[in-house]
This record gives sequence, structure tokens and C-alpha cells, in this order.
Amino acid sequence: MYYRIGSVVGLLVLGLMASGSPGGEATPTGPAAINLSAVREKVSPGTCQVTVLNGWGVPVAYVNGFLLGQGRFVLTDLGAVGQPGVSSVSFKFANGPSATAKEFGLADSSTGLVALRVEAETPSRGGLELAAEAPPVDAAPMAAAVGWPWCWELSAASGRLVRGPLVKDLAQRCGIAPPEAAEAFLRMEGVRLDAASGAPVVNAQGAVVAVKIDLAARGLAVSLAVPVAPFRKTLLSAPPQLKPLSELPKPVWPVRLLRLPGEPPTLGEFTKAAQAVRTGMVCPTCNGKPHKEGMRGGPPGWGCPTCRGDGVAFTPALKALLSNVAIEGTRVIWTPVAEDQTRAAVRTAGRDLLKTLTQAPQGFQSALAVGFWSDAPNWHASTFPRGALFYGEVHETIDGPDGKYVCLGVQNAREVVALRVDLLAEATGKAAAGSKEWTAGMQVALLGTTMGRFKMPSGEQGVYVLPFEWLPTPGFGVTMPGGDRRMGPGPPNRPDRPDRPGPPDRAADWPGPRGPGGWGPGR
Repeated sequence: MYYRIGSVVGLLVLGLMASGSPGGEATPTGPAAINLSAVREKVSPGTCQVTVLNGWGVPVAYVNGFLLGQGRFVLTDLGAVGQPGVSSVSFKFANGPSATAKEFGLADSSTGLVALRVEAETPSRGGLELAAEAPPVDAAPMAAAVGWPWCWELSAASGRLVRGPLVKDLAQRCGIAPPEAAEAFLRMEGVRLDAASGAPVVNAQGAVVAVKIDLAARGLAVSLAVPVAPFRKTLLSAPPQLKPLSELPKPVWPVRLLRLPGEPPTLGEFTKAAQAVRTGMVCPTCNGKPHKEGMRGGPPGWGCPTCRGDGVAFTPALKALLSNVAIEGTRVIWTPVAEDQTRAAVRTAGRDLLKTLTQAPQGFQSALAVGFWSDAPNWHASTFPRGALFYGEVHETIDGPDGKYVCLGVQNAREVVALRVDLLAEATGKAAAGSKEWTAGMQVALLGTTMGRFKMPSGEQGVYVLPFEWLPTPGFGVTMPGGDRRMGPGPPNRPDRPDRPGPPDRAADWPGPRGPGGWGPGR
């Protein structure tokens, strides 16, 4: 056997013992063929998507997990849950009620696993068995990984388990000191469950033999798995005790976090979508060519009743396109497996798109700024995440549960938009050289994804945004909430357009959200 356990923090709680054979012993493992349909049917009810929440209750990471024994604990990735400022996690199952956790019973830094206590007086479902022995990797046994790829939908894939890299070699790639008492990982061949860290790896009988992890190791592009047999022995030998998530140990292994669920698009798909936004800006009434003498149905001299002579118009269809581009661009930036060249290309495309939007006529920009917030009262938990573009003014920087946050006041919104300062720098590729500081009063256009609502320390309502790309927008004039503040100068007077009203309110005509991405097509 190649594996030993060390650096264990936290203790066992009653009910964490694996069920199966007498005395808590699970079915022995061995080389056997995998009936993937049968294994999935047996294992799926106990697997879950895990959403990691900070102290404001907004998502900061997504991973996989599975119930143990009597269903009172979920085993998952310590690297995702052990981040600063994490106060709770939520569990989503393929069927049945969701659940939450605020305490853990065991955390093992050397393997990167943690057992979280499910907050429920009477567990509604049973957990999975943990194998008592490590699989015979010399025989390359078949195994199946069951989880939520990209934390989007439940899936399963089969492959073979073989011996993986030595811990000392992997630690060197990760730039860390090798944990004591551990020697090697397992490796899975033929399995693709991308961004599925925390997914259980099971044998032909459905017993968990390992847990898939997604380490941030340089030059490593294989699926690794942590064997659970030593972890199981620790569970059975520890006395009961619970601790809050705030006392979780710091993970030893650096992990690649999935901050936004959903598989990102390819570069070609994204650039096509960005071009579709530019095409969608063209006024549908005059096809971008308003007549100087006016059009039927429009006031004389205004040219076109929809765009009023500008040639571009913000419409419900354009809102859907732009929302989808924003969320897909955010996915590419924050996927844990994207290459640097792909991220750089998507950043460039996003910046070019922002330039197009911010150089459009004032009427178009104002309609866009108002349009994205027109239905904000209808936003609720099930409508997040959702892509958006914001025209805003920097107000202040505040302390959040997991770092510094910069706050924006946004057109037509009585809620503050907040972004983590470190993630803002990382998203735009400026972390290494130091990002340009956002100073109070600075005006910006921001593409990103709204992840959820929270209450700020001041008592104001806020919206947490995962950033994609931004540009400064000096001189953009829009009225801020309250009606007495403006971001920059107002639009110039036009003698040929007396008493020109503001953009029409089309909120009543806009459709509701379609799918988890907000206004883009459902996945």
C-alpha cells in the first residue's frame, strides 16, 4: 500500500462511520468490470454539488462532494472550503431537498479532504460506503467517478486507477514543502470530469475508493485522486467533536478553484458571440441608417423613432446577447483549466467590446445603463449567476469577510455593486504588475457576472460581482439613484432636438430570465 495519512485536524462525530458490512466495514475492493449505469444509480443519490459561501452569503467557489455513512456528513475538497472568510456551504442533490453546513468533523491537510456536518435533525438520505482498503493499483482496476462536471449537471465516467505521482514530486511542482507521512497519489486514466474536484471515485460495488482533486500543479494535466482508506481509519478512531468552519486548517495543497459554474465556451464561440453583440446594436427600425427628414411614426427631425438618429439601439435582444457574453467571458477568465493565451485573447475581445459600447452615442449608453437594472426587484437566488454590464462610479473601498472590496454606485440601482479587489486585479491580468487602483469618483464600465445579494456593514444592500473586464469612462453622464447626482457632464444640447426626452422604458416588454446564466440561453 502506498499511502499514509498525517496532518489531521478535527475529530469524528457520531454517525460518520461508513455503513455496509458488520462493524462498519465496507465491501472489499478488487479488480472488476464497471457497470456504469448500475454504479451511477447506486451512487448518484449520495453525491452533491457544493457551493462555498463567504460571510456575506455569496458564492466564492463550487466543488463536488458526497454523503458519508448515515448521511450526516459530506466529504469534499478542503482547499475550496478552507478559504479565508468562509462561513457556510450549501449542498445541492440531484433530487430531494438541499442542505447546509457550518461545522466540520474532520479536516486532513495532507490529503486535502474535509468532512462537513449536514445541518439536519433527521437525515433524509443515506451516504456512500468508504472502502476499507486501498485499491490494488498494480492491477489497474476499473473505477468510476460520479459528480457534477463544472458543477452543472450530474454525470459519471469510468476509467482505470493506476499509481500517480509521488507526493514529493508533486509538492515540488506546486512549490510547497511535501506533507509528512504521505507518499503518492492515485491517477485516473480515461476519465474526464473537468472541474469536478471532490467527486467520489468508486469501485464496481459502488464503494468509494478515492476522491478526485484538482491541484494547481505546474505542468500537470491529469486527474488525481486521494485514496480514502487511510482517511476512513482516522474517522473510525477519533472521538466525537465539532468545530466551526472558521477553525478549518489551512490547506497544504494549492487547488484550482471553480468560481463560476458551467463549462466555458471555446475562444471561437466567444468571439462570435462578441461580434453578435456589435451586430445586435444596429437599430432594428432603421437598420442603422436613419433618414434625416424623419421616418413614418417619428417626430420630424429625429430621423428614427427607435434610435432617434443614432443608428444604434439598446433592445431586449441586445440585452440577452450582452448578458450571455458577459457571463461566458467571466467563465473563461475564472475556469481553473484555461490556458493563459486563451484568457488573454478573451480579455482582449472583452476590452474591444467595451470600447465599442462606451464609444456609442449617449442615448444608447444611457438606455443600456438603465436597462440592465430595470428588473432588479425580480432578482432572487435562483436567477444568479447572471451576466451584466455596469456603468458606475467608484465610491469607496471596504473590508469584507474575505478581503478588500471596492464599491460602485450604478445607474438606476439603489444597490451597491461590490467586487473583491484582489479578484479584480487577477481577472484583468494585472495582478503581477499591480492593478490600477480604483479611486473614489472614478467612472468605469464593467463587464462581469452578478453572483448574489448581500447586506453591507453599513446596512445598504449590495450585489456581489465576479469581474471579467473594465474600462474607464470619463464624462459619461447618467443620473445616479436619488436624482441629484450625475456621473460626469450631461449630454450636449441639440438645437435640432428640442426637449428631447430620455430613452423609453421597455422594462415591461423584456422577457424573464431563461436559464441559470440569466438572460442568455439556458444550458
